[in-house]
Amino acid sequence: MLVGVPKEIKNHEYRVGLTPAGVHALTFAGHEVLVETNADANYLAAGARIATNAAEVYGRAKMVVKVKELQAAEFLFTQPGQILFAYQHFAPDPDLLQHVIDSGLSCVAYETVADAQGELPLLAPMSGVAGRLAPQVGAQVTLFDRGIEKIAALDRIYRGRITTCVADPLALEHAIVDADLVVGAVLIPGKLSPKLISRTLLRKMRPGSVIVDVGIDQGGIAETSRPTSHTNPIFVEKGIVHYCVPNMSSAVARTATLADPSDAAVCAATGHLGLRRALEEDTGLMESLQVHAGLAEDTGRAFTPARDVLRNS
Repeated sequence: MLVGVPKEIKNHEYRVGLTPAGVHALTFAGHEVLVETNADANYLAAGARIATNAAEVYGRAKMVVKVKELQAAEFLFTQPGQILFAYQHFAPDPDLLQHVIDSGLSCVAYETVADAQGELPLLAPMSGVAGRLAPQVGAQVTLFDRGIEKIAALDRIYRGRITTCVADPLALEHAIVDADLVVGAVLIPGKLSPKLISRTLLRKMRPGSVIVDVGIDQGGIAETSRPTSHTNPIFVEKGIVHYCVPNMSSAVARTATLADPSDAAVCAATGHLGLRRALEEDTGLMESLQVHAGLAEDTGRAFTPARDVLRNS
């Protein structure tokens, strides 16, 4: 299978869809890889072919591997039947969703790939940073989760260095009001983020406190959140600082790319088996298929489970 890796064009997105190591894994398995880049010696040594523009990548590739969701400028390049791997984030962007449906793409969303335990391993590197580092700099951390088993696991990891709490609405409100920093990292796969901070609650927060809305890719956890950028990362509303950059990890692009396990393994399996068999053999991958043959998991739309779509297609 010919796998294409276009250059990321989202504002200040410096990560890459496949590292040279990922390219080597795919070429070693017998696939061709076409990378949009300058004549990078590392990619060439890994066996990649070099493309000079995105149109060439999308025009030739059967499977496209990206970091972030398609941008409007890329809509012209996609091909019917193409497989697209990326962090898709369809829920807050109906125009993007409509394009991929109309274009006949099969879209696998990294943010919903699950392992055998139902966890989301491709989000783990980023989601663990704040919780692990904050206690080391002396912060008093309260971490909320809905699951009792997850709370117990966190207690075993942190051994009393943080406070854990089941996400009861009243307890959550008290913690938000008292906090200097609120990190919102709630993800419901395929859905908009729940609005945990209403405008009313925002007015109760400490003046000068900060919301870091990691969930902004899915609409954000505060009613006042709106996407910002690395160029203009913050805004202040009702005295509360909002940091809502959708591609936060790109600030440390090399580290984030190397820490992200999203590339070669899942792509190689799909390239070797074909999309249908790869999905049938990997439950977690099946759950991440968000658009295929008219299937679309999104708020406000009829949704057909992936298994049913594949069974009937």
